[in-house]
Amino acid sequence: MYSIFGVHTFTLFTTVMEFEAFSIISDFKKYNDKTGEIVIITDKKYLNSYEIEYRGGKGIRWRIRYSHEWQNIPIYCVEAIINPKVLSSGFPDYFNVASYQEIKVALDIFDVEAQKISNKLETLSSYKVKRIDYCVNFSIRELGINCTVEEIMALELLPLHAVVVLFCTIYRKCLAFLYIF
Repeated sequence: MYSIFGVHTFTLFTTVMEFEAFSIISDFKKYNDKTGEIVIITDKKYLNSYEIEYRGGKGIRWRIRYSHEWQNIPIYCVEAIINPKVLSSGFPDYFNVASYQEIKVALDIFDVEAQKISNKLETLSSYKVKRIDYCVNFSIRELGINCTVEEIMALELLPLHAVVVLFCTIYRKCLAFLYIF
């Protein structure tokens, strides 16, 4: 069976005060100086906003940016964008859907990775879910549809924001992967 519904990525977030945010950014810089594993990008669209990515893609991207003020105290949002398939396997896999077991493993790895960088990133229990990006991988033939991906696209059955990729395995079984953003 090739058709499956699952999670592609999800975004977790927590809020911190300004001094904590800058301390976390400093810890990211120290971690990078020690390991060379990450790239820290200043987001020019937002004041005091940073994107942190692992070189080679580890399955976690971090985002730290100003959020709002509470009683005249600047509050920052720390986001972790997680691709559970990549994080749990260690390999870049953007076509296959993460299983429940892989999501559990990814969440355990998240805690370990966060603590390697800074204890101020805390643990998973400190985060809330901001966003879940679902994906549907389906086999046209398995669904009994006798047409090509191009023909399906021509019928405009899929929303414009959907991306369809035709993927042929070494067994020459063609699968269509649909990611809806």
